[in-house]
Amino acid sequence: MIACSNGKRGRGVAVGPIISQTLPDIFCDNEYGGNFLFRNNGNGTFTDVASQTGVEDAKQHGRGVALADFNRDGKIDIVYGNWNGPHRLFLQLPNRKHRFKDIATSKFSMPSPVRTVIAADFDNDNEMEVFFNNIAYRGPSANRLFRVSRREHGDPQIEELNVGEAAEPEGRGTGARQERFTAEETDVLVRAVKGREVALYGYGRNPPKLAIVKQAWEDIAAIVSTAGIPRTSHQCRTKRYNDVRRRGKSKLAGNTRTRRVTGGGSASTQDLTPAEDIAVSTLTAESFEGFGGLEVGTQPNTVAVQPQGTLTN
Repeated sequence: MIACSNGKRGRGVAVGPIISQTLPDIFCDNEYGGNFLFRNNGNGTFTDVASQTGVEDAKQHGRGVALADFNRDGKIDIVYGNWNGPHRLFLQLPNRKHRFKDIATSKFSMPSPVRTVIAADFDNDNEMEVFFNNIAYRGPSANRLFRVSRREHGDPQIEELNVGEAAEPEGRGTGARQERFTAEETDVLVRAVKGREVALYGYGRNPPKLAIVKQAWEDIAAIVSTAGIPRTSHQCRTKRYNDVRRRGKSKLAGNTRTRRVTGGGSASTQDLTPAEDIAVSTLTAESFEGFGGLEVGTQPNTVAVQPQGTLTN
């Protein structure tokens, strides 16, 4: 539980390994007081380092927050809105002091009555977009969308995009979410699956037990949820299944080009476990019920995909 004191009101919370290597830290954007960035001490306690890291923003009123690695340097960055104040895109600097700098352009930071902020690769171009969901408060206020593109030397480039019908200037929206997995979520998913390969796919010719498979996907979902929005075991399993199927189609087509980015992830996220790599040529639309439940033989030509029962949340 996070409690605000001294009149502060929490308006947005994001959890992830922001400044810790693997442990979940907590960022809170507040109104009527500075933000919190709680560093995980690894012993069940947290230390607020917002001031030391440069993300306190004490004179603004935060609304909505998202985490993402906007320049793909392996460090988590923070984007959030301020109610009728300048919106922020805090890029984590490439040093061990865990300092951030605001790289928001004048258009990006333009004040608005923002309620929700989403960071995702909406158009699957391997670049992140940021969506500001505004509310028509004392007049029209359209939603806005920006692309944040990596540059080899220098900070990411920020470009405003045409949000089309999603602008809704008279809208009264107070919340939004994205369903596509981000690159960070996909990377976490892949690592979690690889760490549970035996539980998901069995060993040799021995298929896994359904109860063990179900529990493994529940554990994976809990881990992936720390990297973004809450995910269910069904979402994680469907995402991985679709990635494996795409990889299988690519291999069968003899595609030797660099693996195409799919599902919001980077090329590295398409690496498969040995069991999945054997199974890619056998997966069909009908084999989903057996996925993560795959019975995989020791030889590629003995592979068989057999349903292990319906897995539900």
